[in-house]
Amino acid sequence: MTDRVPPRPPRPRGREAVRRALLAAAAALFAEHGIAAVSVRDVARRAGVNHGLIHRHFGSKERLVAATIEGLVDDIRARGTDLDGAVGASPYVRVLAHALLEGQDPRRLQRAFPVVDDLLRAARSAQDQGVIARDVDVRTLTALGMAAGLGWLVFEPYLLAATGLGVKLAGRRRREARALWGRLIVGLGQGNGVQSRARSGRGM
Repeated sequence: MTDRVPPRPPRPRGREAVRRALLAAAAALFAEHGIAAVSVRDVARRAGVNHGLIHRHFGSKERLVAATIEGLVDDIRARGTDLDGAVGASPYVRVLAHALLEGQDPRRLQRAFPVVDDLLRAARSAQDQGVIARDVDVRTLTALGMAAGLGWLVFEPYLLAATGLGVKLAGRRRREARALWGRLIVGLGQGNGVQSRARSGRGM
């Protein structure tokens, strides 16, 4: 792995600068090569610091991985207004995919799941407003929505090639796909609940 790491960048100065450099280096390397293939020395070299600083700041590679993922999640939440755009632009999904494929426990990688929590709150609000049927488990619905969204982000090149959409989904087509995804999730949430109310004459 070491021979694939670029030359050492200028050395960061100060505790916070070192920490930021290590997290940025870890995110880039984990996304590109996976977690198991990257050593703490690789991360330190990319960051331009001595590898002993990883142990000083994080204690272990496992804790570095968790801090990297949590930092990426915080960055996504900070963008706020365009959640799917922020997720798509972040290395988070690739790092998470590598971690899960390598058998790591997501509960050890993240102490909290704020993005999913935001989606759950939105789903519960929609259920309170009658958009989603009362007999639908919003946790299951959110999990299905996340599966579709994350699956698209990980497998987009394959999906575009296999369906004939092209090599890149941009502009109007991306907005259409986003709207269809929203309609699909709402439709799943209406499902049996809507049908049963329609038969009983109670409506939404």
